[in-house]
This record gives sequence, C-alpha cells and structure tokens, in this order.
Amino acid sequence: MTHLSSEVVRADDADQRLDRWLRRNFGKLPQSLIEKMCRKGSVKVDGKKVKPSFRLEPEQVITLPESIGTDISKTNKPGVLSGYDHSIINQLNSNIIYEDDYLVAINKPPGLATQGGTNQRGHLDKYLNHLTLTKKVEQLRLIHRLDKETSGVLLTAKSLIATREMMKLFKTKNVGKSYWAVSHGVPNPKNGEIKSSLVEDRSQASRRMTSVGTLHHVPGNNAKLALTNYSVQFTFGKLLALVLLFPQTGRTHQLRVHLSSINHPILGDNKYSATPSSSSLPIDMQEAKLGSRMFLHARSLRFQHPFLKKEITIRAEVPKHFEDLARYLEWDLKNLPDTTF
Repeated sequence: MTHLSSEVVRADDADQRLDRWLRRNFGKLPQSLIEKMCRKGSVKVDGKKVKPSFRLEPEQVITLPESIGTDISKTNKPGVLSGYDHSIINQLNSNIIYEDDYLVAINKPPGLATQGGTNQRGHLDKYLNHLTLTKKVEQLRLIHRLDKETSGVLLTAKSLIATREMMKLFKTKNVGKSYWAVSHGVPNPKNGEIKSSLVEDRSQASRRMTSVGTLHHVPGNNAKLALTNYSVQFTFGKLLALVLLFPQTGRTHQLRVHLSSINHPILGDNKYSATPSSSSLPIDMQEAKLGSRMFLHARSLRFQHPFLKKEITIRAEVPKHFEDLARYLEWDLKNLPDTTF
C-alpha cells in the first residue's frame, strides 16, 4: 500500500507548474517519473489527476507518495541524521519563539534554506518533525518561505486545517509583516513606498526577479504588482541605512528587488547588487567582515489568530552579524516600530 502525504500550495508558489514545484521541493526528479505519477494519479491536486504542466493556485492540496525524493518519512528514520543535522536541530529548538496548539514560529537563522534544492546540505523543512514541542504533532507544515540568507520569523502549522486558515490570512493580506534591512546608500525620501511589477528574469540561470515598472500586467511576462512601504531609521553617512520594510504584497524576492530598483540594494545581497557587497565600505569594516552576510531580517508578523480569536504579534531578534554591525555603527535597535503605516 502506498502511503500518501499532503502539502498545501503557498501564496508564493502560485502560478508555478506542478513539475517545477516537485523538483524544487524534492530534488532532480526525472520528467518521465513526474509524467508517470501524474498519469497514474499518485500525484494529485485537490484530489484530481492533473498534467505536469498544471499551474498551481494558493491553498490547493497536493497529495503525493511519501517515498518521493527526499521526503520527511526518510529523514525521520533513526540513524539517518548526521552530526551536522543534529546541531541544526538543536539550534532550531533554541530558536522557537512562539508556540500554541495550532502554530509554531521559528527565528530562522541565516544560511539555512527553507526547503530542499540543488546542493543544499540541509534545509528547515527537513528538520521540522524533529523539533521538541510542548505537544507532539504528526507533521509540522510550512506556511510561507524565507530566502536562504534571510533570517527571522518563519511560521509553521501543526495541522492541515491550521495551515489552510493561516494561508487564507496571507492571501487576503491580513498578516502585517515587517522586515529590517541595511541598504547601500540612503533612500530619498526617507519615508515612502516602492511600487512596481515584478517578473522572473528568464535570461538568468538562477531564479531572479526584475522590476518592470508600475503596470499590473505586461502581456506575455506574467508580471505581478508589488508594493513595499519603507522608513529609514538610522544612517551611516551616505554609505548605509537601516531601513524598516513593510511589504503589502508577497512576491518572490520582492524586498530585495525593490531596494535594488531604487539603487539602494541590500548589503550582502550579491544577486541584486551590481558591485560586491562590501567593496564600498571603509577598510576597517571590510577587514572585520561586517558586510559579509546579507542584511535582511523578518522582524515580525502580526495577525488575528483564526482559532484563539485574538491579535498575535511574533517578533524575532536579529542574528549576530546584524548585532555586530549595529554595535559598530552605534545604531540602537531597541524600540524600533513594527509598523509606521
């Protein structure tokens, strides 16, 4: 008998082909295998057979065999986890910042991918079912994603029902999100909004987005409107700024692309910066490697809890490289607002 597992399509996976979603989540699966699974119905979307080219929508449920790729059932077997895996699990256990009967929030460390992919030594999704919780659950499910080098609040759910309810909040823009970033240069004006449509740049080998102006849709390129509010809190001359970011939409790489589009890319973001991240910094800062990591941190999530029926705000402390830079520049990170909009 084939054991099946279920995964819910997140908002940032919308409009993605099923075969691409499978490869991103379970490694380099042969196209022939994907076609066979779809044809035989071992992979279904909302209980229906679909083709590998099927375009996914948020909140759809994908059922698939537990034996596919690097699935959770394999990583749960005793002896499979390495010493490196256990060190990451211990770190994640110490980084649990919120838990109730429905949800668990983790302060994701930078450098840890949310999900598996090519050349990923480990990823958070692999470790979720090894976390020590107040009450054991069958499976923790990711509700959203953070980029590998982005740290901060990452929300998971203890049940499929909780996953779907929280994803509805994200989809309907009923989750307030705040991020902290350090930008090259100082945005002008110091408070404002960035509004442009984003589209995948297919000329790049890696997944990269680009800004294509303020049109909601450009024919043929699937561009999607993105809106980010921002507020500059501290500056270091004209070289750096600490910027609070409040995304009103949830597009792939939105904050990174938006800051780059106004010529103030995030410090350490080599994908969206035209020059090496630390080359413009003073020599002493370069020698101390203060610009060696990406400075984007998911500071908080705020939402009306769908089950507890009260407003919840979850905050995550910044990682060490963020603290080191702030200390060097004498920026006081205490009491910064979660929102100014």
